[in-house]
Amino acid sequence: LPGLTQAVAARLLRGQDAARLAYYQLWRGMTDEAFAIFADASGEERHVPLGDRFLAVRTWASCLYPGRREAGDGDEAKAAWDLLKPADPDGAALALIATKMATSVYSTGSAETEEWSGHFLDDDVQEIRGTRRSPIWRALRAAFRGAAYLRLGDLSAARRHAHEAITHIPPKSWGVMIGAPAAALVLAATAMGRLEDAADYLTIPVPDSMFLTSLGPVYLNARGRYHIVAGKPALALRDFEMCGSLMRQWD
Repeated sequence: LPGLTQAVAARLLRGQDAARLAYYQLWRGMTDEAFAIFADASGEERHVPLGDRFLAVRTWASCLYPGRREAGDGDEAKAAWDLLKPADPDGAALALIATKMATSVYSTGSAETEEWSGHFLDDDVQEIRGTRRSPIWRALRAAFRGAAYLRLGDLSAARRHAHEAITHIPPKSWGVMIGAPAAALVLAATAMGRLEDAADYLTIPVPDSMFLTSLGPVYLNARGRYHIVAGKPALALRDFEMCGSLMRQWD
């Protein structure tokens, strides 16, 4: 990544290739470098069309890092999704899939979540060629299934799918996205009364940059709930106050 980042600065890597790099930078929490790519491309947008993959990555960035207002807006998401449907499952397509999955999980009621998790995960995404063979896709699919089953109140299924997510790709390879399966594991184990397991899940390393993403409050909420049940109200209060502070900052 450092070498490719230097190539962008030297204007040797441009357009869709630069967007692909930005995707990996965002995954690893290299936000300043990724947003520098967006800013540079936006300055040239009058002369060179950004392209569907660039819009997809920028859309994902605006959802994943809500504190970075310069990313663009979520209104680009439907157009970018339609353009990427026939594409191979590279980083840009998977980023947009993750955005759509998260939006569906957290903005619908239980019945809608159940219908979506069956239809979207199993049918719609198969239009993207080779999706089933992608370890990252299988990991993302399992992570968001875990979140969906939490919304449905099926704790065993939530825990099973979230655990599956960190077997497809190891926690250290998840980057900032580790907050999704980790939070689901902690919430499910805590609600099941399995506090030792929840404490073990909280030892999964999470990068500091994860707390700058939309997964930060999700993880803080999970950790705070564990601290309440574990009899640590001061730690729980700290987590909930951090969560609330981020939500207010991001409006």
